[in-house]
Amino acid sequence: MKKIISLALTLIVILSCTVLSISAATSSPEIKDIISSVEVVDANGAKVEVKLEKTDVADPDFKPESTDEKIMTQVKVGMGSTQKYPLSLTVKIDGVKTTSKVYVLAKDEAGAVKKLDTKVLSNGVISFTFDKYYAYVAFVADLKTATQVGTSDKTGDFTVPAIACAMLTSAVAIVYSKKKLEKN
Repeated sequence: MKKIISLALTLIVILSCTVLSISAATSSPEIKDIISSVEVVDANGAKVEVKLEKTDVADPDFKPESTDEKIMTQVKVGMGSTQKYPLSLTVKIDGVKTTSKVYVLAKDEAGAVKKLDTKVLSNGVISFTFDKYYAYVAFVADLKTATQVGTSDKTGDFTVPAIACAMLTSAVAIVYSKKKLEKN
């Protein structure tokens, strides 16, 4: 009877480790190419074709307002000249959560930088408005959003420590079960 109980406990532990491994694989993506979609509508409601091209060189004019913030990415803005301002932009950015603090810094052709009013609409989706053409844009977020991967949107808990504790508990249970089996 003890062998059956030990075997059942071992199987339960192994299955729980499998479930935890699967949930760990679905954590937030690394912040690399984080912009996945852009939708732009002009003052007349017409869709505007906009190209955001990632810049590899950090622009020294883009500076977060505080040390608790970090630039997630910087892009060069490309668009035609027939649109009517203001433009409403909706951008999907991987890693942004509903609890994130995000804003956009925009640099015009003369080199002036302006902070744009930005709203987080849902997980990963932000909106802001161009009152004129801006040549470059930087997306700034709180440090937690900009640097951490695998956090819960609702609680801010880390997935990785929870998985590590479960794995350690599972390993102890397996060793204990094995010793119990060897005694019998």
